[in-house]
Amino acid sequence: LHTAQVLLTHEDLADRQRYLNARSTLNTLLDLGVIPIVNENDTVTTDEIRLGDNDTLAALVANLVEADLLVLLTDQEGLLDSDPRTNPDARLIPEAQAGDLTLEAIGKLQFEKVFLSAGTLSSVQGLMTTQSFLALIKQRVIEKASEVNLLIDSTKFERLTPRVIAPIESVTRIISDTGLSRKLREKYRKLGVELIV
Repeated sequence: LHTAQVLLTHEDLADRQRYLNARSTLNTLLDLGVIPIVNENDTVTTDEIRLGDNDTLAALVANLVEADLLVLLTDQEGLLDSDPRTNPDARLIPEAQAGDLTLEAIGKLQFEKVFLSAGTLSSVQGLMTTQSFLALIKQRVIEKASEVNLLIDSTKFERLTPRVIAPIESVTRIISDTGLSRKLREKYRKLGVELIV
């Protein structure tokens, strides 16, 4: 088993060339069977430009390598039916499956902050994907979230795919790379969405 430590900063994911370099490096490591261990590069990061927490970094890296799955480890007992910090009677959901039960379980939850990706994004149609069931899951998560962060590559703006996930108004913040044109940045800011590049 081979591993490699990869240190990233906000600038590595915000600047288009550095973003592409990071993606290429991670994909090459994965192609070689090396497991990248990704951390924020704290030695060169200031509080103003920190990624913030490991969940955010994990979501950004999952988007960077176009991962099929993101698993977040927690100090909690497992998937709970409510937030144990505010509900001492939160109950463990012992097993969940992708399917109608997943949608039902998500419907019982409340999310403070979510990070999602989308196949494409349109200012008119909103977030879109090619996968119908994935769209249903993301729709349910968005409905139950207080804050929705969309992680999307600049090349996916103003493109259409068959399945609409949600309108642009449901997004709190869009996080993209510096390849996003000034015209598109202004267009989405005028729609009332915070944009981070």
